[in-house]
Amino acid sequence: MIIKQYLEELEESKRPVFLIGGGVRSARASELAREVGRNLKIPCIPTWNAIDIFTNDYPFYRGRIGTYGTRYGNFTIQNADLILAVGCRFSGRITGGKIESFARHAKIYAVDIDEANFAHPTIKIDVPICKDAYTFLADLLPRIENTNKRGWLNQTKTWMDKYPIVLPEYYKERGYVHPYVFIKTLSEELDSNDIIVSDCGGNAVVVFQAFETKWGQRVFSNHGNSPMGFAFAGAIGAAIAKPDRRVICLIGDGGFNMNIQELQTIRNYDINNLKVFIMNNHIYGITRQFQDTHFGGRYEASGPKGYNPPDFMPIVHAYGISAMCTGGDYDWQLAIRGVLSSPFTEVCDVDMGNYCKYEPRIAGWTPIEDMSPFLPREELRENMIAERKQ
Repeated sequence: MIIKQYLEELEESKRPVFLIGGGVRSARASELAREVGRNLKIPCIPTWNAIDIFTNDYPFYRGRIGTYGTRYGNFTIQNADLILAVGCRFSGRITGGKIESFARHAKIYAVDIDEANFAHPTIKIDVPICKDAYTFLADLLPRIENTNKRGWLNQTKTWMDKYPIVLPEYYKERGYVHPYVFIKTLSEELDSNDIIVSDCGGNAVVVFQAFETKWGQRVFSNHGNSPMGFAFAGAIGAAIAKPDRRVICLIGDGGFNMNIQELQTIRNYDINNLKVFIMNNHIYGITRQFQDTHFGGRYEASGPKGYNPPDFMPIVHAYGISAMCTGGDYDWQLAIRGVLSSPFTEVCDVDMGNYCKYEPRIAGWTPIEDMSPFLPREELRENMIAERKQ
């Protein structure tokens, strides 16, 4: 009955969206979700925990959403009139601080196996469906009929083209490696069989905004927890569990400091399929950005005052592990290829200056379509087509 109701409303809707979260993978429904999306032929959006399901090479992918999402993903979700959300708990990182403004023009169907997730204090879930994600999607798939939302798909693709995450001017920076350019370039060099493990803070933001995923990759992080240093330990675990696959660890200088002793674990277990990229901005980047935004740039314990990372190269070499540093005037793209092609575990220290400007982002109590750096007000209004048509 609920599926019939949803399909009837889908037929009537102008701007539907299919949103999935990490619960889809937990239900072992990743391939099924992609098949449902291909049949629905509507914009498909993953939360951070599902970016290796609705990947950048998926034809209906339309961005990532939330406080550190993409402009085009946020415009898509904020203009939707009907949302099917599966395995998604609507965390604050998705909704932004002004929770009542999230997807405010949409009717929301939410599928979740945990009934407690329907008791969200502000998000209004119009049709809660307490059901296993795989079971629901399997019931839905054979009942989907041809839909024609081509105009809406074209509009969301226009936003993708107009508001890229990695801007042309980022490629013009000199003296350091721009983190957004580095992550996008690295993602282009990786294979569809690679496992990627990201840490927390600013480096996680850059990875989950700029990394372009391919179907077949597995992307891990520690979302909702954020212990610094997780990525190094997590990547070692992944390398041991999947010795036939290349594992990429993306970690900040602060996080690498936290678990640097695990270099000995690599030696002890003779791990050779791990590639560690230290995204070294020599500071606690996300903390400094917070101090810039809320404390007028009064920095404390975020570097260089109160924190300075060591020279990692002699430390890594002391454990008998191959290491190199790159950045500035070095050909860092060639360094990436060299690290990736090595038959041994490698640690690459990438000099990113003192970069700590993570954007676009929600900088205050604004709806998630209104990201910093702020668009001209008229341009923002033009993109909010749902409100123009009210």
